[in-house]
Amino acid sequence: MWKLVVVDDDYHILQGFKKAIAWDTLGIEWVGEAENGQDGYELIVREKPDIVLTDIYMPQLNGLEMIERLRSEGIEAKYIVLSGYSDFEYARKALRLNVADYLSKPVTLDDLKQVLNKVLDTLHEEIENRQEFVSLTDKISMYEPFVQKQWLRTLISGATDPIIHMQLPEAFLSWDQQRHFVMAVELLRTPRIRNASMQDWYLFRFAVGNVIKELLAQHWPDSQFIEIQSSHMMIVLHRESEAQELAVIEQITNLGHEMVRCMETYLQLQVRVGVGSPRSAWREISDSAEEAFQVLSTEQVHSASVQFYSQFKGTQSEGTDVLYQLETGPVKFFQILADSLRYMQMDQARQIALDFFGQFENRPVDYSYMRNLGLQLWAVLGYALNDLDHTIQETYPMIDIQKEMEHIYRYDQLEKWLLDKLEQLYGNRVTNENPRHKEAVEFMIQYIHEHYAEDITLETLANKIFISRNYLNKIFKKTTGETFMNYLIRVRMEKAELLLLQGKWMIYEVAEQVGYSIPSYFSTVFKKYTGKNPSDLMKERDSKSDELCDF
Repeated sequence: MWKLVVVDDDYHILQGFKKAIAWDTLGIEWVGEAENGQDGYELIVREKPDIVLTDIYMPQLNGLEMIERLRSEGIEAKYIVLSGYSDFEYARKALRLNVADYLSKPVTLDDLKQVLNKVLDTLHEEIENRQEFVSLTDKISMYEPFVQKQWLRTLISGATDPIIHMQLPEAFLSWDQQRHFVMAVELLRTPRIRNASMQDWYLFRFAVGNVIKELLAQHWPDSQFIEIQSSHMMIVLHRESEAQELAVIEQITNLGHEMVRCMETYLQLQVRVGVGSPRSAWREISDSAEEAFQVLSTEQVHSASVQFYSQFKGTQSEGTDVLYQLETGPVKFFQILADSLRYMQMDQARQIALDFFGQFENRPVDYSYMRNLGLQLWAVLGYALNDLDHTIQETYPMIDIQKEMEHIYRYDQLEKWLLDKLEQLYGNRVTNENPRHKEAVEFMIQYIHEHYAEDITLETLANKIFISRNYLNKIFKKTTGETFMNYLIRVRMEKAELLLLQGKWMIYEVAEQVGYSIPSYFSTVFKKYTGKNPSDLMKERDSKSDELCDF
């Protein structure tokens, strides 16, 4: 209800207005009246109405003086001025005060209702504009972290051309006084996850990313974690320019070994870590990222290991170093290829592939690098269009892809293999998929992974991205193969399993940390999705710990 105050020194007019109009039918609440300007001023200050209906000529303080005083104190309302005086000076001053309307007495009810309806329309329009502004502000604030992540992903891949013209976001201004190391982490496709569905693959990646974020928060807060479009994740580590390089390398080595250990202990997953050389200029971070990737792209780096580019470079064959004479490295290639595929820009994707492999003409062949590049490309294809995972999984199991790699001996063969796969998997697909739908689903997945402990619903997300709840659930299921609620529960259970295996919390504490206030209900859901009670999992963990101690 909009609040109304009427100020007029004529008692009969006050009572006539009060009784003659059914104010509630207009959505208006009569909150008070006054018979002079001073009392009206005090009433308006106290009630802060939305609409003020006031006479001009009144004792103590006339209507225009009252409005001017209220406006000077920041008290805004829609002022409708009534006067029995046809004085041009009064009308001109009313206009200067930007009153909503100026009516001469006597006023008919029809005229007054017409003016009130016009004022109400203005009020409704203003409130809608304010709501839209607040919503836009909230949306900008909500998307700011995602904008920063996209900037980081672009920076680390070198996908912006030329990157030298990019400016540091305000949050990263300290980078100009620091040195930067890029650490690449590869989730190895061990038998446990080799044939996992894309939905399970997302959860594995999420679990690995969560462990990495916790370790970074504890051991290296001045860092950024970035997922790229394959089984790789990148970390940018920063240290003061004057820090001793050998000491920093030792700290990075310890961090990498701790990551490897935690993945094996808590997730039964294997990762390997490569670190690029330090860079003093933040615009060269993509070069360090390419070096980190190169370390991981050879069989000389064993599973579950930590290796530096500077150490690795001295032991590699002459042919391997050819990568760093290329204008476009694989990290950048993965990023721009994945972006093209996600938006179904197939001609662009093919041209990107041709340009990338064209760089290898007359170059020495590093077979281990080439084979790993092929496997990474396969991961990019599946990850970029995750709604195709069933087609990919059923048509081309990972073991078949590995066999195909064994028969590729030249870069032009790998190029042909990639182009054939693009045609087979995406060539006949509908090309008018809505990019906004994919962005919406990506936002939902990211939001779930970051807010799983909160009471989030599909309605919550629908309101945030302005898509109806039912339609949002439909496009989410089409993309992920699961309903929103089932996906949320899976993420919560994966996190819960990780927390239980860490052995730091009681079951009820774990339940609270993943969004369940009732431990018994949490245990029921946990058993449904994992096949074990939380207490059974904790007993197994304790048993394994005892065996390790005995050993």
